[in-house]
Amino acid sequence: IKWTPGIYDRVSVIFCDNPVIESIQVAPRIATSDIVVQARVKNHGAASTTASLSHRVKTWKGGKKVAASAPQSVLLQPGEETILTETIQIPDAHLWTPEDPFLYVVESRTGGDSLKTRFGMREFRFDAATKRAYLNGQIYYLRGSNITLHRFFEDPLCQDLPWQESWVRKLLGDLPKKMHWNYFRFCIGPVPDRWLEICDEEGLL
Repeated sequence: IKWTPGIYDRVSVIFCDNPVIESIQVAPRIATSDIVVQARVKNHGAASTTASLSHRVKTWKGGKKVAASAPQSVLLQPGEETILTETIQIPDAHLWTPEDPFLYVVESRTGGDSLKTRFGMREFRFDAATKRAYLNGQIYYLRGSNITLHRFFEDPLCQDLPWQESWVRKLLGDLPKKMHWNYFRFCIGPVPDRWLEICDEEGLL
């Protein structure tokens, strides 16, 4: 019956030097076993600066080095922002599935900033002709239910449960597996980013 105001997601303060990595997007391509990494880099300083952007890919668990890119050099004028795109081969890519939620991390660095971005080697789509969902090129049947978190916020029993990791892991991991589910639909408002990270780790679409 109401919209819950306020900050209910992760909040952080980041200190770094120029040039700054504003954002990173990783697009897996399983057919060619590579990823396209797009970085938005900005010079917030009053003087021009040279950025040398590099990426290194590791496994999320264990930290095994998988691949690395050659440094990309770019000159940025004061206040200038640019987008740098790089394609990186992932040898013998380990695909992400709900049954095997394997994850990678790409570490991106400039001369003054660094950022870690986690991703899974996966492609998910719906096909209009067959009216089926496809995961990594194969038909994949979705079994699950809906979660309307913002309605739960109105429940007096809610308290701080949505921010307790053990409770969220039970909701998104243990319970769906007991029901042989692989999917949840979040609706009536967004969920915290940490929930989506846990879905990645637990193997929930």
